Amino acid sequence: MEPCQSGLTYLFAKEAGDSNPLDGSNPSGSADLFHKKEAKRRICYNFVVMKTILFDFFGVLSTPVYKKIIEKFVPENEQAAWIQKLDALDTGELPENELVRQLSEKSNLSESDIWTEVKNTPKINYELFDFIEKNLKGKYKIGLLTNIPRSLIERMVPEKLGMFDLIMISSDLQLIKPSKEIFEVAIQRSGCTPQEILFIDDGEKNIKVAKSLGLNGIVYTDFPSFILELKKII
Repeated sequence: MEPCQSGLTYLFAKEAGDSNPLDGSNPSGSADLFHKKEAKRRICYNFVVMKTILFDFFGVLSTPVYKKIIEKFVPENEQAAWIQKLDALDTGELPENELVRQLSEKSNLSESDIWTEVKNTPKINYELFDFIEKNLKGKYKIGLLTNIPRSLIERMVPEKLGMFDLIMISSDLQLIKPSKEIFEVAIQRSGCTPQEILFIDDGEKNIKVAKSLGLNGIVYTDFPSFILELKKII
């Protein structure tokens, strides 16, 4: 399903002179005017107003943590197996302190040094957090849908969690993206239809699965590109 257009589309069609952009009738005037307005009307048939906006965390609101640490301290030929362990971390099967212990043994660094790396590695996307708080909060239901252990996100941004109306964390749900089940939970908890949900994630595979269930999606690359894509939808 293709992403739906927002209420702005309806307003633009109204301003073009169509008294009822959704009724499908032939407006008065020339054939050329009709064809121009009919093109706008075809977009308007997808008229859905977004009600919920869900954000991924790593790759969107913050740079990764353990993936970067693995890339820094684990030999390249072993990194894939170590990165695979992060699925168990995200579902809660592998406690965070156990992963730190294992990384300590592998890197010959102390556990204290690894915890310091955990603290210092990520870069928080405060520009995006500020935009959400100033421009989206209160207008839409704002949520987190992310693969992360709860212990980690609560240490990283405790002061920001209050801005979210929905917090869906993989370690709580024991589900990870891109499984369809975690998106089904998100749809149910959002209290609206899939077509009324916009999901932002840096992973194309995650967005593909979300769209297959009817959600709208934006693949996040950087803040300016995100704003341009967002304006097309809301």
